[in-house]
Amino acid sequence: MKKNNATIGLILYSIHSASGNVIMLSLVYVLVGIIAIISGDRILVSASVGIGVLCVSNAILISSPKDANSKWNKLRLALPVKRSNIITSQYLSHLLMLLYSIVLISIILFLCSLRHESLTSEYLFSLFTANIGASLLGCAIFYPLAYTIGENREEGLSVIAMLGGAGLGITYWSAISSLEFFNNALFFAPIVVLFILSYCLTAKIYSQKDI
Repeated sequence: MKKNNATIGLILYSIHSASGNVIMLSLVYVLVGIIAIISGDRILVSASVGIGVLCVSNAILISSPKDANSKWNKLRLALPVKRSNIITSQYLSHLLMLLYSIVLISIILFLCSLRHESLTSEYLFSLFTANIGASLLGCAIFYPLAYTIGENREEGLSVIAMLGGAGLGITYWSAISSLEFFNNALFFAPIVVLFILSYCLTAKIYSQKDI
């Protein structure tokens, strides 16, 4: 029970720390989404999905440099929590932000599909799926690098992780979506495995790290 409470507390802190970025990015997403609904332009629809998934779900990664500058990364070790709780809270925080972004995106895409018949459900779902995969990959890239290279470089690493996740996710989607036997399980299975391996690797790195 204490472990669960500690993890929940760390998750709440992560979300609170990122709340400013979450609100700002959500407003930008809603604005772009409304324009996309009105215009039906595919570029704007793609941009709205990218902002919604990659930016909103990665708001905690974007906020990581602020935590490093405030010395929170060291202060949290003084709390009655294990290092494994800290890593677990970071990955779960990302998943919660991803879930939040999925809800936002679902509303915008649903309204787009109602207003514009040219935006087929297949096209919208492919955008949706590729960007979710990109978000998971961005998180999987960021934390092992942050704890290996150094937490004082988180600002640059968060950009690298987001761009790297986007590039890998969209490239991977493009490569396998044309296969005859393609399905969502085929797309997500390797990404989920990489996400879990990233978590295990980060936990191991942090457990052996001198702070």
